[in-house]
Amino acid sequence: MMKPFIYIAALRRTGSKVLSEALSLAPHSFVFLEPKLGSGVFKAKPVEVEVFKKHGIDLPAFQKQLSEAKSKYAVEYFKEKILPELLKVFKQIGIKEIHHKHWRNVYNAFPNMKVILTARDPRDIYLSLYHKSVDRKKEINVGGLFTPKNLALNLKEDFEYQMEMFNTTACLKVKYEDFCADSEVLEQIKKFVESDVPEIGMIGQLSKFDHLVHGYQITGKRVYRWKNEPDKRLLAEAQEVFDNLKDYCKFWDYTR
Repeated sequence: MMKPFIYIAALRRTGSKVLSEALSLAPHSFVFLEPKLGSGVFKAKPVEVEVFKKHGIDLPAFQKQLSEAKSKYAVEYFKEKILPELLKVFKQIGIKEIHHKHWRNVYNAFPNMKVILTARDPRDIYLSLYHKSVDRKKEINVGGLFTPKNLALNLKEDFEYQMEMFNTTACLKVKYEDFCADSEVLEQIKKFVESDVPEIGMIGQLSKFDHLVHGYQITGKRVYRWKNEPDKRLLAEAQEVFDNLKDYCKFWDYTR
């Protein structure tokens, strides 16, 4: 593998899906959306299956092969048996995850991987998840009922794993607000991961809903939405999430 493995260590609703799409385009690179590889599986999205099918790659068959391997060897199996086949189509492969309990399993297999940490103002994370649950009529799982307290605990857990990565290996910090506002941030990301994807990759092409809001580009339409939230109850709940993530806000430089 000539180019480094990409690991987008995201927190939920921090722009990681559009970033993954921006880094995905044949024959340059492809970033899988939450395959849960570190936990011992390889779950490809239906749209990803279709992308690789067009190039003669049967992802479900690979998933079946990996499922038959012992879970603790899953990442190594992926690296030794599946990755070489994927690299026949894309010169660089990566994954995007929003939960990182098993990140070290990936790191052990790819010690030189490039890690991108993503973050967003926690008030906006709360509002984004709340409105997403309403729009899609689906309860959001935050390790319990969707409450400000439970969301803060959920985010704190994965933030602590982000900090482990930050203190262990090469990482690039990317704030949602900067990514949306400054086109140079994407160029910095590409340089960091050694990507040669031209322009903005497959933005909007792998998402079922996001392109309806942002089209097929990076926009700032959802940046600092808490400043324009008319519902005072929701705004108070969003602020509660913020207030319960002091270390996160300090590390990422978010202020009241």
